[in-house]
This record gives sequence, C-alpha cells and structure tokens, in this order.
Amino acid sequence: MPGFITRIELYKADQNDYEILHREMRKELFTGLKVSPDKNRNKDLKQVEYTREGPISLLDVNSATLRAAGKTGRKYSFTVIRKR
Repeated sequence: MPGFITRIELYKADQNDYEILHREMRKELFTGLKVSPDKNRNKDLKQVEYTREGPISLLDVNSATLRAAGKTGRKYSFTVIRKR
C-alpha cells in the first residue's frame, strides 16, 4: 500500500495559521503531525510533517496538500516523499 510523507512550510504564519493547516490536513485524511523549527533560516518558520497511507496517487497527495495549505491564506512550500 502506498504511503507518503508531506512536509509543509508556511511563510509569515502565526499559530492560528498552523491550526487551520492542521485542521485542513486532517480533513484530507493526513495524520502524524510533527512540528520542527527551521534552524537554518528563521526561528519563526516551522516545518510541519504529515503522513498519508492508502490507495492514493502522488497527484492526489499533491492536490490534497495544495487545497489544505491554500486555506491558510499564507504563502507556502511543500515536499512530498513516497515511503517504501
């Protein structure tokens, strides 16, 4: 069964933005929230990590991430990694 790890960074975001992101990612069936500050750039920039398991394609994971992150109203970047 395919599994994916998705890492997201929100730019100029506050705690409320991350709460929105978390809620929206749960709606998209992502789990396993992990938060870590980005030590290389800005102490206020956090990288959050979610997992998604099941019969889903990389395109579906990308689309779900775009929908969820877009709901925050912030600029963002993300990376999706397929687990083996």
